Amino acid sequence: MKKNIIMIIILCFVITGCDGFSHAHKEYYCENGTLEDDHCNIYETSEIILQCDEGEELEENQCKYVSLSLPATTGEKACSKGYYPYINSMCVSDDTTDYITTIECPDPENDNETITAGLRTCFRTTCKKKDDKGKCIESVQDEVEGKLKKVCPSGYKNIDLGCRKYYYSSGGYRCPSGELVEKNCVYYDYKDATKVCEEGFSLNEEKNICEKSYSVDATVQESE
Repeated sequence: MKKNIIMIIILCFVITGCDGFSHAHKEYYCENGTLEDDHCNIYETSEIILQCDEGEELEENQCKYVSLSLPATTGEKACSKGYYPYINSMCVSDDTTDYITTIECPDPENDNETITAGLRTCFRTTCKKKDDKGKCIESVQDEVEGKLKKVCPSGYKNIDLGCRKYYYSSGGYRCPSGELVEKNCVYYDYKDATKVCEEGFSLNEEKNICEKSYSVDATVQESE
């Protein structure tokens, strides 16, 4: 009889929960990831990092590197645009302009005269009367003959029947191809950049992405 009672109690718990008796059960949930049994599976991704070796330059998805560097003396010696070779490794450029017509006036005959140049003639001012301080208070003006002459503007010299101005610069070098860097002709090439992921992530070549998967214990919530 005792055995039957024990069996009934056990069945009561298993099948019906038994009125008058209570039992709790566990519920699992994940704040992140996907629930599987009592743990959460989490999948994360991050962008790929492109890296180049030291001394290389990243351009889009490729690394630019120096494939060849030769002294610029192997290139063609040249001057900057607008200049042409001159002596002692110098380059020279020139500019020409027209003469300016001016008038050359004679010198004053005494201290009472001043002579100024006009466009086509010279003007002489003669002081007739001065005050006690020696300041001219009465004068007359007349024209005197001057001499027309052609001169070059400031900074220009009269060379080969014209006005010419020279500009000088040090000589440079021009590379047949490649790029002139200081005194070298530099040639570049390109290669694919190295793909790396931040710590903890692995590179998935097919998806072209960095990823990682891991599991954590699920959060437990007990209910009656």
